[in-house]
Amino acid sequence: MKKLKIHLLLISVAICSADKLQSQTSIGYEFLLGGSFLSNTHLSANKPLSDPKTLSGSFMTFATTGKGAIQLKPGLGASVQTFGLNKTIERVSGRSVFRDFPAGQKYSYSYLQQVFTDVTLGAMYTLPIDARRMLLQMEAGVTAGYMVYSETQFSLKRNDENSVSVHSSNVKNLNPFRYGLYLKCNYARSGTEKNAWIIYSLSGNYYFNDLFTHSNYTPGKSFSVMIGAAVFINKKSSR
Repeated sequence: MKKLKIHLLLISVAICSADKLQSQTSIGYEFLLGGSFLSNTHLSANKPLSDPKTLSGSFMTFATTGKGAIQLKPGLGASVQTFGLNKTIERVSGRSVFRDFPAGQKYSYSYLQQVFTDVTLGAMYTLPIDARRMLLQMEAGVTAGYMVYSETQFSLKRNDENSVSVHSSNVKNLNPFRYGLYLKCNYARSGTEKNAWIIYSLSGNYYFNDLFTHSNYTPGKSFSVMIGAAVFINKKSSR
């Protein structure tokens, strides 16, 4: 948590020192879709996006405010983080344990899914591309979330026709908090009046927290890569 406070302080200082061209406030809505992965490759599935159940996504409401090319961008929203796994997660004596699949049986999928409420705080640099109201934006900041739901499920193939699925919610020993850094590249285009923009984004998040408070495996750190779009509207501007 100390690291998170330090990151927030550094971003605030950077914003306060930004130049003074035009002050502008905007409000927007963003939707991203992509994949989440674990640094421990022994747990990650070979094809983490092979099934729709392994997709991750987020929805954020955000504001931008500041002067000149650098703006402050706080956000609030919710996200789904899903990891494709090559093991099962089972409850043993009140805690979560990773287990290999039964010998001789194939599996269709195995995943761990978490739902978070998220807050973000970033600094965004805007560079005009040409006179046709197109912008390129680079954005970096901190993100923190609190887990409100979790589940795990896997499906085993018994034979060519039948399979069995095992589902469990509120997975034990998961860390309810996550915190990390994000980096985002945006391509933005406005309407004729320059008061509404559509943004296409490529985003990457890296989280410093451990996924489990304790388990028989160390999953490692987690990260995600997503693409998506956002719409935001300029509310006011002043010199």
